[in-house]
Amino acid sequence: KGSLAVVVVQGSSGIGKTCLVDSFLEDIGNAIAVGSAPLILRGRCHERETLAFKAFDNVIDGLSYRLASLNAGDQAYILPDGISHLCEIFPVLRRLKLTEHERYFRQPLREAKELRNQAFVAFRDLLVHLARTLPVVIFVDDLQWADRDSFALLRSLMRQPGAPALLLIATCRASAEISGSIADDLLREFLGLAEIETIALGPLAPDSTRQLADALLEDDVISAASKRGIIEAVVRESSGHPFFAVEFVHHLRTFVLAEGGLEATAEMGTLRLDSMILERANGLSAESQRLLRVIAVAGDPLPQRVLASAAQVTLGSEAW
Repeated sequence: KGSLAVVVVQGSSGIGKTCLVDSFLEDIGNAIAVGSAPLILRGRCHERETLAFKAFDNVIDGLSYRLASLNAGDQAYILPDGISHLCEIFPVLRRLKLTEHERYFRQPLREAKELRNQAFVAFRDLLVHLARTLPVVIFVDDLQWADRDSFALLRSLMRQPGAPALLLIATCRASAEISGSIADDLLREFLGLAEIETIALGPLAPDSTRQLADALLEDDVISAASKRGIIEAVVRESSGHPFFAVEFVHHLRTFVLAEGGLEATAEMGTLRLDSMILERANGLSAESQRLLRVIAVAGDPLPQRVLASAAQVTLGSEAW
């Protein structure tokens, strides 16, 4: 609509925030004509990552690839005068050969604060020019783990007048899950800005959970009484959490039903989420269990070779 829009989807871990945004982005990508499909730039923050501007690290990486695919004339229109300052903060932009042109030469700034200010201005100008050529969407996942620099850059982008005409979407956990942390203070301050529209994503209502479970069990041949028992167990154990509901039904269909024990299990009233998780973990091979423990301890994504080495599992093996 020719102006900046900022939307934050907030909810507990695993409630479906990312899935909801991904579905929305897929819809708008399919709804818009191919010639004007939006440029979607994605970023994600990790709790234990110490990288500066980590909310924008992948965003800038994707942006650099997009700009590199343009001809020199289009690049010249989009690149701001202060691109050299922006390259100091995000060196990946130097892959654009045009940034070395003499028209973009600026004397290096020795003061870190002034460099950051000029880089922020350049980033705003770049996105303003880019948004005039095609629709732009920036999606930052897990904003609750963003660093101070990322929040400062976000606020700079949103400053009016002159903010770029794009859609900025972020997901974040409920404040109770990160309460008392520095990230929580930064997030509360950011969410308090008047320009932000917040969508609170809560648990599914019991009837909605029943509908989900019923749809997932639609193709299974079981008695009506057992199906009702299973559905009620899903409602009880998932507490409206769609991820738990789907995994619970998946476990029943894949393991219990495959062994012919679904009817008996349902009648015995032994359907429990914690039991399902333990059964799934205990059913893994010793190598896969080691890999699972390493992943759980790491907390954040790790390169596959690092995981394989730590868990002493051969990369690409059956256990992998």
